[in-house]
Parts: sequence; C-alpha cells; structure tokens
Amino acid sequence: MSDITLKGENGQYLLFDPTLVGNVLGEGGMGRVLRGSKLDTNGGIMRDANGKEVKVAIKILFRESTDRPERIERFRREASVRIKHKNLGEVFDFIEDNGRYHIVTEFLEGETLERRIALLNKNRQTFTISQAKQIMLDLANGLEAFHNKYVHRDVKPSNIMLVPNRGAVLFDYGIVKDKDDYITGLTTEGSFIGTEFYTSPEQINGITDLINKSTDIYSLGIVLFEMLTGHVPFDGDRKLVEDGHLKKKIPLHNKLNKNAYNLIVNATAKDQKYRYKNISQFIDDLQKLPDGKISLIQNEGQTKKIIVAGAISALILIGCLAYFLKSGDGHPKQDNSVPATSVTSPATQSQGAGDSVATVPPSPETANPMEETHTDPVYESNNKNSNDKITDKKHHKRNNSSQKEQSPAESNEPPPSVKTGGEY
Repeated sequence: MSDITLKGENGQYLLFDPTLVGNVLGEGGMGRVLRGSKLDTNGGIMRDANGKEVKVAIKILFRESTDRPERIERFRREASVRIKHKNLGEVFDFIEDNGRYHIVTEFLEGETLERRIALLNKNRQTFTISQAKQIMLDLANGLEAFHNKYVHRDVKPSNIMLVPNRGAVLFDYGIVKDKDDYITGLTTEGSFIGTEFYTSPEQINGITDLINKSTDIYSLGIVLFEMLTGHVPFDGDRKLVEDGHLKKKIPLHNKLNKNAYNLIVNATAKDQKYRYKNISQFIDDLQKLPDGKISLIQNEGQTKKIIVAGAISALILIGCLAYFLKSGDGHPKQDNSVPATSVTSPATQSQGAGDSVATVPPSPETANPMEETHTDPVYESNNKNSNDKITDKKHHKRNNSSQKEQSPAESNEPPPSVKTGGEY
C-alpha cells in the first residue's frame, strides 16, 4: 500500500503507508497512530519558516470498531477538543474517508515521560524534586487551560511527552469529559474508565457526578510520586491496585521529603473535600517545593473544627453566666437589706428574737480558655515498609488503554512491533 492523501475541513494531509512498521508511532485500545505530513494548497509537503517539513500524527480507528457507533462517537468527540496551549497537544482535524475515521494532531518530537522514568530506573535513578517540579508546573499550566471546558480523565506518563525547548505536553483526549456533560451516554454510571494505576476513587467507583477538576489532580499526584520514587504507590493486579486507591494511604518513601509527601497526600486524598479543588491551589503549593512548608489540607480542616467547637463552647458558657447573674428585671441580684430591729414587750422578749439569714448565690467558676493545638501526622523518612530499592519496573510494560511512543529521531531503539501484513 502506498501513501494516502486525506482531505479535512482544516487542510490536506499525507498519511504515510500504514502497512510499514517505521510509520507507526503507537497503538492503543481503539486505534493506531501513524506518521503523516501536512500538505500545502498545491498538494506538496508543507514546510515551516525554517524550511522544515510540517509533520502530523494521524490516529486511525481500528476497522473492527467502525461497527460500534459509541466508539465512533467517542472518536469524533476526541477530535472536537480544540485548545491551543504549549503544554497541550493540538488537534487539527477529524476526517472520515471510505468508512475509516482519522484524527489529525500535531506531531510531538520527544520522548514520553513513561520512557524517561523507565530509563532512569535502569540506571537506578529518579527525578530530583526540582526536575519533577518543573514538569509538574508545565502539566498544571496546561490543565488549568484544559479545565475551562474539559476533564482529561487519563493523565499518566504515557500520555505526557517531553518536548525539547517546549517542556511537558499532555495529549490523547480519548476519554475526555466535557464539563457540561456532553459526553453523557458514552460513560454510564458505575462503569470504570481510565488507567487503574493513576485513577481516582471516584473513577474506580464510576461516580460520574464526582468526576471533576480534582480527578485530574489526583492523577497528577500519582504521577509525581512515580517520578520521585521510580514506581507507582499501588502496584500489582487490578484488584490490588484499585483497593490501594480506595483504602490505603500513600506510602512513605525516603526519596520524598515531608513537603513533597504532604503535597502528594493533598493531591491524592480519597475524600475530595481534603483534595486540592483546582489547579491553582495545586500550583501554589507546588511552587513551595522543595523546602517551603506545605500543610495537610485534612489537618487544616480539623483545626477549623476545633476553633468552631471552642467558639460554640465559649458562647454557651457566656450564656450560662448571664443566666445565673441576671435577675428577672435584667439586673444582677444584690442583697442590700438591713436586718430589722424589733421592739417587744418584756413578756415576749423572753421568747427571743428570730435571726434573719441572707443567702448569697455562689459565684460561677471561670472556665479555662481552650488552647488551640495543631499537629501534623508523624512523618518518618526511614519507614520500614517503604520500597527504597529502585529497579526497572515492570508496570511500564502494562497494556495501557492508550500507549503511544513518539521517540526522537535520534533514538537508537527500534520502532514498536505491530501487526502488519497489509491491514489498514
């Protein structure tokens, strides 16, 4: 099969022969990603101001998926995400041609974060906090723009490209959710969608109403943990991983200082009320790394409860004091009476005079003021349960829902192996 010319609403593109392994960039659950080029109005290869070929990546829906309307609709809606930001992959076009469906996006030259982590692991290394911080800031800036309309729902290292002179770029919008719920009907209540190693509790439980900006922040926190430690916090079979996200605390690790650990805990709280609500909050704390103090959101919430409880107790005490000190007319009770002098006849004097006794109410005791306390959970860097050994992790070979590798041209590794034989 030769190269194929595709015409879309926003331009013309040349799809390189899809049967050749060298043209395959990656493959996922719904389709294959191939190399291509943008064409100019004369049908020639378009070149930029520096005379460099304008490359594109073309994602093709698998032929067997073309009989499933819901997959075609999801594919179409993935192509509808049109946001231009240096930290987000740009979508150019959606093309239907001879019963095949294509999404045309910009070609990102670099390596995925997944690949970079794996290479560091081979050398028993991890990202430093400063290195990870810059990548996280890039991703957070991109998501801040993305969250104006969408929730990504699949933030993970294989969907993050490290592009020279540009930084980290988030791409692949295959399971994006519109904030206005336009994707309703494709994701049913109670169904799981995402990649379990980076997925929030609300995604695992399929609670679509709770999937929001903080869902992507949860995934960012897991990615940060992996960058700093070399592995995800919860690994193993799917059930074990999901149980970890639902029930277990983020493990301590000697590669995490207290501030980095607290930031990750805030990003990955099981209960969303203790999680960063938006990217701005995440960025504010991220910029404090490595040495700025980052407090746990859950502790701050508990401190506020103590303050409120103390204020209520003080009001009750004041009310009690007022009740005991005030009389019916609203004035404090005072005993100003003077004992009366009685004059009796000699006959009665022998009987004695009655003594008058005044009873004074006891003064209420003053309650001790409540002292506000605030303690962070004990942080131990030498946790015996932490896995300090960094090895070449197997989970980078997991069958992710959308794995794609756009390696730089200078890479010496062979391109990924895919099925060929003329199938398109």
